[in-house]
Amino acid sequence: MAHCGTRWHTFLRYNLPAQNRKRGDVLGVNKLHEESNENTLVESATDGSLSRKLKRYLKECHTSSSSDTKKEGGRLPTLAGFCAKLGCGTSAAIRLREVFPSCYDYVCAVLEDEALNSSRSPALLNAYLKEHFSYGEKAVSTPNGAPILPIFEHDILEDGA
Repeated sequence: MAHCGTRWHTFLRYNLPAQNRKRGDVLGVNKLHEESNENTLVESATDGSLSRKLKRYLKECHTSSSSDTKKEGGRLPTLAGFCAKLGCGTSAAIRLREVFPSCYDYVCAVLEDEALNSSRSPALLNAYLKEHFSYGEKAVSTPNGAPILPIFEHDILEDGA
């Protein structure tokens, strides 16, 4: 943070309530920064720039930022990485899901597609998709109070034993 002058620091110190400050954050700047960034994704969805920002993030992920030849194709694009790129936390993604569910689904679908089409190991992708996109076995649900009837394909009494 740039030096704003002692008057500004004094103003913030005495005019921000103590509950808005984190430990070690005398001025309360961290709290103000979090509140202003919580709506970053919602604002991007409102002004129509969300898909452009997502494409820019994907482009940056595809270009490898290190000289490590083992990391082919750059980084794996994730929702947390996209939020970090925009300077917000994952709480902004939760807010986007509440306000614009279709935009949130679009972002998740693009990130899921990028993961599936990447050259990552199947074990890594399996763990990633299970954790973040609910892949895996789905539990079979039965209506409450409905009896469960086992069905046997073979009757052992017909064998003559």
